[in-house]
Amino acid sequence: MLNDGTSNYDHNKDGSGQEVASCQRHFRNPSGPTAMRIDYIDDTLTVSMDTAESGKAYVQCFQIQDIDLPQGYFFGISAATGGLAGMSVTRCGSF
Repeated sequence: MLNDGTSNYDHNKDGSGQEVASCQRHFRNPSGPTAMRIDYIDDTLTVSMDTAESGKAYVQCFQIQDIDLPQGYFFGISAATGGLAGMSVTRCGSF
C-alpha cells in the first residue's frame, strides 16, 4: 500500500484491494534463517526472499518501477496478517 497520508487502511478487508504489490512465502520451522532483501535503486523497489536456507538463493517477490519513496517515511513488512497468521506466511509489500 502506498499512502501519502490521505488514505485510510481498510482494516475490515485486511488491506485487500489497497496493495501496490505483495507476495507470499512459507517459512514455518526452517532448519536455517530466512532472509529478505530490499533494494531501492533509481525509483525501482525490489523485494526478494531466500527460503532455501543457503543464504544465496534469493527469489524475487516483486518489483515496482517508477515509485517515489521519499526520505523520512516508513517501509513496513508484515510477518502475518488476518487469517494468514496460522499459516506462518510472510506477506511482503505494505509500504
